[in-house]
Amino acid sequence: MWGWLKRWAEKPAAVAEKGKPGHVVSRADILAWREAARRPLWLPLTQAGQSDTNPNRFGGTPSLAAGETWPCCQTCGAVMPLFLQLDTGSLPTGAPLAKEGSAGLLQLFGCRQKSCLAFTQDGSALARVLPVAPRYPTYSTVRTAVLAPNTITGWQAETQEPTSDEWDEANGQLPPDFTDDDDAVDYPWFRNGRSRDKLGGWPDWVQFPEYSTCRVCERPHTLVFQLESEENLDFVFGDVGTAYLTYCAQHPDELTFSWQCS
Repeated sequence: MWGWLKRWAEKPAAVAEKGKPGHVVSRADILAWREAARRPLWLPLTQAGQSDTNPNRFGGTPSLAAGETWPCCQTCGAVMPLFLQLDTGSLPTGAPLAKEGSAGLLQLFGCRQKSCLAFTQDGSALARVLPVAPRYPTYSTVRTAVLAPNTITGWQAETQEPTSDEWDEANGQLPPDFTDDDDAVDYPWFRNGRSRDKLGGWPDWVQFPEYSTCRVCERPHTLVFQLESEENLDFVFGDVGTAYLTYCAQHPDELTFSWQCS
């Protein structure tokens, strides 16, 4: 006679609604999301050496105007070599910083001392956008190791879908058997199991998504530039890792630099 009470006590668990946490989305849903989230990217075409007329480069010496300084590491005090320099006004249409109309000179410096990490969070790296002004390659009067320069002579345009690492599980859970199937595929921006230097696109996270948030509006950053160890920049991030320069699209001068390795 107490069967009804037992059945009442054993009510089945509620099934999550589609689009709510707990709902398992279909593979078709994931593929549609990936296609809709496709982003443009540009692979740099380079030539060894530093140009006197083209400011876009990896390594070399920074272009500075009167009164501008070659930055030092806030952790150890050493002069930091230039990692990357880009004239944002010359970047391809739709590229990060170019689409916000942030005319200026993007510069990225990082400390190469073994005791430092080359992160902007601790001051052992610096990313900045200088206003438009006449500038010329500058050589520091303080001893610093200048990294071998590679001038960016052009860009190869591609598009990239996000991987499932970027999926927000607030929109539902991935199918248990879902895989990106990307590890066995070579793309122009990912070859022989390694990422490549690129402007824009999605970060190729070595470990997991690790976005900074804007200090002004608290929105998550998006990728400006990805640097791979020893491709165009003669530098190794940790154990042959990959580095990420990110920014806030609403506040383009809010820049962060970090890296990951396996």
